Amino acid sequence: MEKLFELPPLAIIALGVTLGIMWGARQFGLTAGANSSPQKSAASAEVAAVIVDPTALNNATAAVKDLTSELKAEREQQDNHVHMLCRRLESVAEEMENLTRNIGALVIEMARKR
Repeated sequence: MEKLFELPPLAIIALGVTLGIMWGARQFGLTAGANSSPQKSAASAEVAAVIVDPTALNNATAAVKDLTSELKAEREQQDNHVHMLCRRLESVAEEMENLTRNIGALVIEMARKR
């Protein structure tokens, strides 16, 4: 505590302001928490009813499972398409290499005939 009084006045003011902000935030949080009870908010009561209702939760779970299976099927189809495109691209690359070799051979042959 003795060292606190040795600080410059600006540091003491900054410390006081910081502590005041922390205390104010705490008080505001306590007040906001007390005011957010379900009795004071109709929307939170509706949310609580939806969360407690097992049929809504079961329907949401089923919808998520259906979406997951659809996404999995689409991903597998996408993987198959990508694999097919890669194989076709490899065959095009091989054909280009063959054509390049043939053109090179023709150029050499034409150069020899001159």
